[in-house]
Amino acid sequence: MVLIMAYGHILREELLKVPGYGCFNLHASLLPKYRGASPIETALAMGEQKTGVTLMQVVPRMDAGPVVDAEIVPIEESDQGATLRKKIADACVPLMARNLSSILDGSVRVQAQSESEATYCRKLAKSDGRLNFNLTARELVLRNRAFAGWPGSYFEYENNILRVGRMIEVRSKNLLPGQRDDSLANTLMIGTKEGAIEITELQKPGGKMLLTSEFLRGFHIPHHVIFSSPKDSLALTR
Repeated sequence: MVLIMAYGHILREELLKVPGYGCFNLHASLLPKYRGASPIETALAMGEQKTGVTLMQVVPRMDAGPVVDAEIVPIEESDQGATLRKKIADACVPLMARNLSSILDGSVRVQAQSESEATYCRKLAKSDGRLNFNLTARELVLRNRAFAGWPGSYFEYENNILRVGRMIEVRSKNLLPGQRDDSLANTLMIGTKEGAIEITELQKPGGKMLLTSEFLRGFHIPHHVIFSSPKDSLALTR
């Protein structure tokens, strides 16, 4: 038997015929949702309340093989990409414990995936970390949590890339996307497509991550500024 996880390549059919007990894959989503390269981060960024790991037979198509079994993992409000990855790794243990003997004795049963329900997630890029204020506040907060390890979150101001540690969703004060709220000193509240975000931790190039109130004492950002957004919506799924 061959068991793979996060391999990132499609195995040729002649290779799949070699293992006597078959070739199986542990995929970090509840298939057929989130086939592809970034299922953990994408499930979190899309606001899912649960995800998991799926044990499936490998076929020469991306994550399309018949399913043996799956282990569900709840997504908590405190989860970031790294913590969710650890929970999914831990979920592989009971999943394999339930199914290893049936694979080795040849009695394993599989069920075909529903192609009509399949969704795909792409490989993440560094540019995915740039805040797009044309998204909603909720979407930005979710992406901030999902991308906390890599690529992180950042925005640009006067040729400086300012990295964002944490942010929270707040009620909108009729701000335009990218517009800074000017009503409170030593805070950084920015309008989005729907609602606003308050950035609570910031880091300048060459500096360390600071609370925003401390950061703004040494790095001036005028109240009237409107921060730019990337032109691409950077959709995570298809």
